[in-house]
Amino acid sequence: ATTPILSNLHLMATNTIELMKIRNEQASSQDDETACEGALLESAERHKKGVVPEVGSVLKKRVSLVHGIGLVAGVIIGSGIFFTPSEIFKDTGSAGLSLVVWVAAGIISLGGALCYCELGASIPETGGEYVYLYRAYGPLPAFLLVWSTSLLTRPASQAIVSLAFARYLVQPFFSEGCNPSVLILKLVAIAGVLIIGMVNAASVKVAVYTQNILLFTKILALLAIVLMGVYWAVHNELQSLSEGFQGSKSSPSDIGLAFYNALWTYEGWSGLFHILNRQTGTLTDG
Repeated sequence: ATTPILSNLHLMATNTIELMKIRNEQASSQDDETACEGALLESAERHKKGVVPEVGSVLKKRVSLVHGIGLVAGVIIGSGIFFTPSEIFKDTGSAGLSLVVWVAAGIISLGGALCYCELGASIPETGGEYVYLYRAYGPLPAFLLVWSTSLLTRPASQAIVSLAFARYLVQPFFSEGCNPSVLILKLVAIAGVLIIGMVNAASVKVAVYTQNILLFTKILALLAIVLMGVYWAVHNELQSLSEGFQGSKSSPSDIGLAFYNALWTYEGWSGLFHILNRQTGTLTDG
């Protein structure tokens, strides 16, 4: 008589446990649904207020302060610095006016960089100009900025830099007076863009170290050019500088084009704010 009673008690206990599990699962499911509904309502409310979701916070922080400085310097010191000085000199017509353009463009770029530092410290979110325009003017201007940058301005800028890189890379293999064909330059430029894209897609660390190596080589190349310029100026008794503003152009279109080339050469100081949430520290530290 004892065995059936124990069996019944065991069966009741098992059923009770199973029932409790089912109820817990249902309660958990209801909690999840409630949490999802709450998250959706919160997201909708944030969207109405014009608050940009901090989607960049899920990215791993792999960029240190030194790497960030190297990134900005590497973006600013691009291929453009090696061919825009001659274009600016052609547009201005004199060494004095070209130096004025370089200094003025540098001051304007410095002001923009300082403004971005303030924005980055106030809004420490990944996205750069997109986040700032979204916060200030709403989603439409921010979308138009991303659209124009992705389809127009950035591809055109990268095409110019890539073609300049291809020309400097290929030219030593051709004799003097013999220029490489346009097809060869385009193929080399496309290969360079693909390689850089694959490096950045592979790993953040690999991309940062590659950027630092390229920055070091570009600085060495610039130092070599500066030393050759100083040597040439000393042995020619500073003839170009002694002429000053002689032969300067006064056309607004020429001066404007010279400013555009100089500002484009300085471009890149905003690059760090596109990966702000990937830095190991913040702009407000210290």
